[in-house]
Amino acid sequence: MQKLRTLAPGVQYLKDPDSRIRRIILERLRETFYGWSYQELVLPIIDYAESFQIALGSAVEERMYSFVGRDGSLLALRPDITTLVAKVVAADATTDLPLRLCYDGEVFRHENPKAGQQREFYQAGVELIGSDSPPAEIEVLLVLLEALARAGLKSIIIPLGHAEFFNGIVESLDLGREMGAALKNLVDHKDSWGIAQTISSLDIPQAERDFLKALPRLAGRREVLDRAELVVKNQRSREALERLAKIFDEFSALGVADRFLIDLGEVRDLDYYTGLIFKVYSENLGFEIGGGGRYDSLIAKFGRSLPAVGFSVGLERLMTALLLRAPAQASAERLQDFRVAMRLRQQNKRIHMEYGS
Repeated sequence: MQKLRTLAPGVQYLKDPDSRIRRIILERLRETFYGWSYQELVLPIIDYAESFQIALGSAVEERMYSFVGRDGSLLALRPDITTLVAKVVAADATTDLPLRLCYDGEVFRHENPKAGQQREFYQAGVELIGSDSPPAEIEVLLVLLEALARAGLKSIIIPLGHAEFFNGIVESLDLGREMGAALKNLVDHKDSWGIAQTISSLDIPQAERDFLKALPRLAGRREVLDRAELVVKNQRSREALERLAKIFDEFSALGVADRFLIDLGEVRDLDYYTGLIFKVYSENLGFEIGGGGRYDSLIAKFGRSLPAVGFSVGLERLMTALLLRAPAQASAERLQDFRVAMRLRQQNKRIHMEYGS
């Protein structure tokens, strides 16, 4: 009986004014996306579980809500929307590139519910598909910056990292898949002590050992790239540093560099990121609002090789960061006459019907 009186863990409902606030925020995000020529894509909530397994790997596979369809197929509620975008684009015959697509909708992951983390949450985002150039990454980040500002977020900081920077280090040290994954997890959790223990048996110069231990907190402005260049010598990581430098220098020229950081300890837990990676933070929130990056190999998994970059924003997290109050409601004229009500509604006036008991 108790289950009939409560919602399942990790889900939520919104009522006025929160439902109105979310709708207003979503409209402002959409206006920004449309203003940059992104076209809306409406995607299914359910797809074959294998599609998400192929795209996301073990990081999300264990957190999927999966079930068996009547035809025996293993299906899943979408734990990620970018995978569906990739699948749709791979099946589309269009050659008019780059594609600019935007979306919004619910995502489902079996998480441990806590502040800022639910099992059902709402995302909005964009994907720019068909260009592997730094300008594509700059565009996506500028769209993100404008969308958040239009939504009303004042304090915005976006740390920029690069997947190939860390991958180059793992390759140059010949760590192997298992140790590389362990080191990535330690960097992600900012565990310098754990990193020191993991690399203690490696025969590497002291400067590289110190650099790896400092990696989780190696964040700042342009000087972070200069510091890394003095230590990191492998070509893969150095090309990643050059790419980040181009992006950051462009933001400096555009006058928005204060919104960005370089964070070489930034790693993402989704397997499909291949280049630029980033998260979005606000000073009054202790967890990220959204994030994204480059995923040049994802669409190829569904049969069409195209580079891509994009981001998603969590609407509930953005609402929390904004700490918005509902827009003031116009007072409603209280009526009992439906003829008067219809006339006032034609004038777009707000009404409130009252009835006797």
